[in-house]
Amino acid sequence: MSHPFLVSDGGAIGHILLFVPLYEAEHFAGVYNALIDSMADGCRITLLAEPAALDIMAGWPVAKSHKDKLTIVSAGPWKLTAWARDPAVAVPVEEGAALVVSNALDRRDDLAGLKLLADQDGFSLSDADIGFEGGNMLFGQDHVFIGVDTVAALDDPATIAELVPDTCQKIIIGCSKPVAAQMTRPAMAGEEQWQEIFHYHNKIGTHQPVFHIDMFLSLAGQDADGRQIILVGDPAMAAEILGTPLHPHSLADCFDEIADDLVAQDFTVIRNPLPMIYMDDIKERSRTWIYASGNNVLVQQCRDRGNIVWMAEYGHDHWPELAATDAVNRQIWENLGFAVRTIPQGQLLAENLGGLHCLTNVVERG
Repeated sequence: MSHPFLVSDGGAIGHILLFVPLYEAEHFAGVYNALIDSMADGCRITLLAEPAALDIMAGWPVAKSHKDKLTIVSAGPWKLTAWARDPAVAVPVEEGAALVVSNALDRRDDLAGLKLLADQDGFSLSDADIGFEGGNMLFGQDHVFIGVDTVAALDDPATIAELVPDTCQKIIIGCSKPVAAQMTRPAMAGEEQWQEIFHYHNKIGTHQPVFHIDMFLSLAGQDADGRQIILVGDPAMAAEILGTPLHPHSLADCFDEIADDLVAQDFTVIRNPLPMIYMDDIKERSRTWIYASGNNVLVQQCRDRGNIVWMAEYGHDHWPELAATDAVNRQIWENLGFAVRTIPQGQLLAENLGGLHCLTNVVERG
């Protein structure tokens, strides 16, 4: 049975779901607190947390200042990831939150933990007939954008119709040729032998530059002619802003092809900077290249509560120069009529291969 999912750039955000594993309760504490603090007063927040994280969460500033809008649910024996977006996507209902749950996301105990919410007031769950990952799908008013790797993983690609209603045009996002899979090469750091890792998490045969499309696409409402506005990340633009050479492993040509394809399908496309950065593991002597995604955002459009985008900041700690690309991303959204609420410590999310949209599952909109 197909479902009309919540629009990714739709109405007022009324309820969000966050997963809180033990490690992230401390490591991402600044992100969680800033996000909760920045949400409008009318937004409810459910936190599904590992029991061992509860003591840490009790010390969060928002645990006292926003106690009235927080619901904390213990995940019992289950171990979680931090990425609440992936195992389920929400459908609009008159009351409460209804989630369609993937049947094939084998990652820690996220699915088992999520099912505990079925016992909570206001939550209902239903199993999808096919597997998907929420970060590889974005929903517009009349279109659903799906990463090509999700479709390719199905035994019969036509079964995507079981998940997405016929009223939505399905736009498949990917490159015409396979992109590079994860690769490792030797490197020297002074006199030490290190290794560099590129295209982290990309599998052989993938046609996506990043494993989830929400890492490089943002839906931003409609233009004056009613066409969907889409921001497409651009590593070359980021390199130019930062005054650095374009990295040869940035896959810039693939992002360009995806942008050109969307233009050809009559979408309004805006390019925005997508910096390629690295994180070092001194103990393992490895350098992993990743993207600091300014596309992985939360979007709200509402006459009464305003047009707002929540965006992670990356210009801090090891990469203060990313303040320049943060500023350009902010200006793009402001030019589109959005108020921008920035969330600090985005590098922590990027180093764990995620972003703000990955962290947050919007389960109700006004």
